[in-house]
Amino acid sequence: MLLNLDRARATMDAGGLDALVAALPRNVYYASGFWTRISEWGFGENQAAVVLPRDPAVPAMLVVPEFAIAGLLETPTWIPQVRVTEFLNTSYVAREPEPVRLDPLQGDVERLYAEKVAGDLAPDIVAGTAGALRELGLARGRVGFDDLRLAQHVGATLDGLVTVDGHDAWLHVRKVKTPREIEFLRHGARLNEAGLREIVPLIRPGVEWRGVAGRFRQYLQEHGANVMSAQKALQFGAEYGGEYFPDLMFASNDWKVRDGQTIIFECWGTYSNYAFDVSRTVHVGEPSAEYRRICATLSAAQQEAVQHLRA
Repeated sequence: MLLNLDRARATMDAGGLDALVAALPRNVYYASGFWTRISEWGFGENQAAVVLPRDPAVPAMLVVPEFAIAGLLETPTWIPQVRVTEFLNTSYVAREPEPVRLDPLQGDVERLYAEKVAGDLAPDIVAGTAGALRELGLARGRVGFDDLRLAQHVGATLDGLVTVDGHDAWLHVRKVKTPREIEFLRHGARLNEAGLREIVPLIRPGVEWRGVAGRFRQYLQEHGANVMSAQKALQFGAEYGGEYFPDLMFASNDWKVRDGQTIIFECWGTYSNYAFDVSRTVHVGEPSAEYRRICATLSAAQQEAVQHLRA
């Protein structure tokens, strides 16, 4: 799994926490493996949560919208118990009699439901999280939340619950990567490098930058990764007032590569929610001797610094 469970428990112990609650989508994914298309929709409110107790004898619990439980067939979770919530009346509609069964999916979902789901359908994420804490004996505990709005509402529901900002605690847990995380990071870095190799031959005088950035975006998506900025794709390259400059603010790619130009760009993206990031500088045409000397000096300095890196 992605979660560094021992480190999470040690972090809670050091912070005097009885549990951590993850509600930010990427923390939910890290803690449970739950990730579906609704995780990508960018809702103003979070719609899933993980309750992770400090005590190893108390099981973790995942809270998800009932309609999304089928996602656990595609990305199974290590968490033994799930509580489900209503979401946009989807549960109400789904519980209406169907004229036909949708097997084998329906049968598999029913089995998953019977194996994993505990408690009644909760009306929303607040009630679902509060119910999970209550069921786990944590209703009067000291609990860190990565979403303080959820913490406030859950705290108002459970008299005696002490809620604290758990954002830094989750960051601390995630600093040390598990083997699975390292696998994702390495694969993303390889895809990023391959995407760069794909586009460098395209950077020629007269070529519109939009086409170069578009090909990079397309390459990553073809290989299961995403760019961080869908419109820009390649960061930093831009023109303003007819002059090229390395920027971070402007979205336009409507400029053409010029002979003799030095172009700085950065490739950002994610693979399985783990980021990759690398910068490149391309000189269009034959560089001067002085430019070559500068590049060689920078490269040598970088290699020297790498030799001094230690865990």
